[in-house]
Amino acid sequence: MFEKKISLYGKEFVFHSESEPLSFAFERVSLYGADSGGELSEYELRVDMGQEGKGPFSIKWSNHMVGLLSFWSPSAKRDRGVMQWYNANTNVSNLYYSAPVISVIQQNDLNFSTVAVSDAVHPVRMTFSVNDFEEKENLDFYIYLFEEGFHPGMYTLRIRIDERHIPYYNAISVVSEWWNTFYPTDRKRTESGELPLYSTWYNYHQNPTQESLEKELADAKAFGFGSLIIDDGWSYDGTGFGDYRDCGNWKVAKSKFPDFGGFVAHLHGMGVKTAVWFPVPFVGFRSEDYARFQGKILYNSEGYQAGILDPRYPDVRKYITDAYVDMVNRYDLDGLKLDFIDSFRCEDKSLLCTDKSPDYDCAEVEEGVLRLLREIRETLTAKKPDFMIEFRQYYVGPAIVRDCNMLRVLDCPFDYLTNRVGIVDLRLMNYELAVHADMLLWAKDEKPEVSAKMLLNILFGVPQISVLFQQSSEEQKKLVSSYIHYWYANREVILHGDFKAKHPEQCYALVSSEDATKRIAVAYAENILCFDGKMSDIFNATAEDFLYVENMSGSTANAVCYDCFGEKAGEYRIEPGVCKVAVPQGGRMSVAIQEF
Repeated sequence: MFEKKISLYGKEFVFHSESEPLSFAFERVSLYGADSGGELSEYELRVDMGQEGKGPFSIKWSNHMVGLLSFWSPSAKRDRGVMQWYNANTNVSNLYYSAPVISVIQQNDLNFSTVAVSDAVHPVRMTFSVNDFEEKENLDFYIYLFEEGFHPGMYTLRIRIDERHIPYYNAISVVSEWWNTFYPTDRKRTESGELPLYSTWYNYHQNPTQESLEKELADAKAFGFGSLIIDDGWSYDGTGFGDYRDCGNWKVAKSKFPDFGGFVAHLHGMGVKTAVWFPVPFVGFRSEDYARFQGKILYNSEGYQAGILDPRYPDVRKYITDAYVDMVNRYDLDGLKLDFIDSFRCEDKSLLCTDKSPDYDCAEVEEGVLRLLREIRETLTAKKPDFMIEFRQYYVGPAIVRDCNMLRVLDCPFDYLTNRVGIVDLRLMNYELAVHADMLLWAKDEKPEVSAKMLLNILFGVPQISVLFQQSSEEQKKLVSSYIHYWYANREVILHGDFKAKHPEQCYALVSSEDATKRIAVAYAENILCFDGKMSDIFNATAEDFLYVENMSGSTANAVCYDCFGEKAGEYRIEPGVCKVAVPQGGRMSVAIQEF
């Protein structure tokens, strides 16, 4: 049994493991200074548990229980409450899931403590809870390491604890800059990754066809869409089986796309970039390559009807990369949607990821995955620097996202609240890449006001839509066209302005982004908005047909209101003070100082 207490600068850390480490050291390596009543410190742990260690290694410290309101992590979804010790708020992260950071938030959107660690590759479990059981009015933080096996040799971990009383979204956003010191990236923001995107998934599932898509894309381009993802189903005949038994036979199905090269060229002529879907780890049971890779498969998935390839083998990585390069070169593709990356793992824990084979060129599966993704990205962007590579939640950590430039919210086809929360969560991490909504889907007879609210819930991400325009009403087409053209015209402010998400405990009731001259905000539940003199577009995504505006500018302002189609619905004079303004649901008001 190992237990050690270390007090550093007023904070007591408790370390625990069932085994005595071969070596152990812990120290504060940086103090960035106090700011608004709290400190930002960095600590370093160095520990060697040997090969025979037992149990996880845990680190604990406590804070006083005052003024807390909510909890945030990249995987919290809608669960934002502060939990008790027996059901602690938890963020489990590894290469394929979440990111190693949690944030505890005070009243008024202020940071209480944002904790991040440097290891975004191996499993790390971070918890936070109210320890009422000990009756000490304490809040306990824990970091658990090595729960799936010990790291060989010396393990070094940096821990960043930010207790500055600054807006929580600022405390989270600067963590990505810190992570860049451990996972440097040369990835650049691309124009192509920020184009409104039409997807074939929810509308076609495994049966996209050239004939139908040519008609759909004619509408989509007119509405302002600039890119297309052809999802699953393009590589085999029929509607599919709901599984991946044919993955690996990467040839375009002639029955669906009789002239795929001509189809892509046609889209390019329209100004539409084209990407296709690949499930990276899979080689289907019916694929001609399944037998070829026996002995180089991590495990077989009966549910997916596919083997999961082992990326530690150079020939496996070459096989995957070559397939993508061949498709891209043959058809002049502009991007790839790389799916199911989180299926790479060792199912048999007796064969730990550190087991060495003469044919491996790296010991850990995670390292093999990182090499594979880097090889894919470097090969494809060498020819097209703005080549699109899309990942999705939850492989969103700083180690893995170095090799994508588009990050999409997890599947939530009709759940626009989850879409909003997912977009904001990804935006808060402040990666230099495009955050995409999951593809919107609605019924053919949905009311425009409801569809407008769905669109407004994805305003702060790059829009993806997966509805059949050929079967949509004229009102729905008009709505989409109005929304996409507004979004595109204001893209710089929306995506690259100063981003603020208020009330995380309410799943972000008010979200805004602004530059030096303009602010764009969406009220999702908060319906009292402040106007300080900066030109503002304020959208109404509440269940009411009005918003309250508090004019704090000291001057008379003018508000022009629009319905969900972008058509003028009224004009109002707003004196200093509070004013109730009729704003249609799904619509907006544009407020500016009145000019005389």
